[in-house]
Amino acid sequence: GAAPGGGDEVVIFGGRSDAEWPGCHNDVWSLKLDRADSPRCGVWTCVQTSGMPPSPKVWYGAALTENDNWIIYGGSRWQFEESPELVADRGVVWVLNLERFQWSSVVPPEGSAKPDVHLAHSLVQVASKILVLGGCMPHRLGQAAPEQRTFQYCTNWYAPLSRVWAWDLRTQQWSLETAACDAVPEPGDTLVRSHTSAVVIGGGGGRRALDDGAVDPEVVLLFGGSRYFTGAYFHDLLELSFSPPPSRSDVGEASADTSAASGSGDATGLTTGLADTSEDSRRLAGAHQARDRQAAAEGLLQRLIRRVSTSSGGAVGAA
Repeated sequence: GAAPGGGDEVVIFGGRSDAEWPGCHNDVWSLKLDRADSPRCGVWTCVQTSGMPPSPKVWYGAALTENDNWIIYGGSRWQFEESPELVADRGVVWVLNLERFQWSSVVPPEGSAKPDVHLAHSLVQVASKILVLGGCMPHRLGQAAPEQRTFQYCTNWYAPLSRVWAWDLRTQQWSLETAACDAVPEPGDTLVRSHTSAVVIGGGGGRRALDDGAVDPEVVLLFGGSRYFTGAYFHDLLELSFSPPPSRSDVGEASADTSAASGSGDATGLTTGLADTSEDSRRLAGAHQARDRQAAAEGLLQRLIRRVSTSSGGAVGAA
């Protein structure tokens, strides 16, 4: 993940390296992009942060709020077992303040509503909520019986885009919402994916305004993605809209000093709806469940699981 830092600067966190620097990491690096004649321009530097950082991880979700807080959720060492580290990270929201480069975290109370640890999901801010969109849970796949590592069971280890976890920046609590998907062809297939690219448009803040002067409501556009474990790859465009239009007023700063309260149900008060805006996707949706592709995907799953059983500690590098 990457975020714009203060001024002309790009900040990255964690990720996974090659054989010369193996494993996942939890360090923060900065790339200065200020004046071309500056000796620091175009130079990567390791940032010294304060506070306790997240554990080393890859394929986490990240979103930048308007008060320079970088919100991070999910990710792992890319493993197929449910380690104590992964269990402890469930529902925990990590915050890196980009002005002070200080880490904090919000741990949900015991017994409160919280999502499982997602990987390769998109994280976006809509109004005062951080939304978790899509993603996979390879630790669930690793626990599945061999006969259940097929497409028909994949929602056990994938998070459909119709199932949206939302974290409230003000109340510091999680809630689970359901997005309507009547306008999406074969939603049981089309909405099961990870590795999407997501962007929020509309909502004012210097962005588009309607002809009558009203603020254009926020929508989330999601492009592409994959279902890595079943061999499916997408090149369509999905739109997630909200009714009534959300408001960003009174968005508070997330920090470890604020306790999360338990919650469930519709905490955002928004009605969400998914629509597929890609003609290609509407025309080709049925091809996603072709028998030959499913057979090849099942073979890939078996090879992945075998790699887990022969690796030390169960950690596996993605292809």
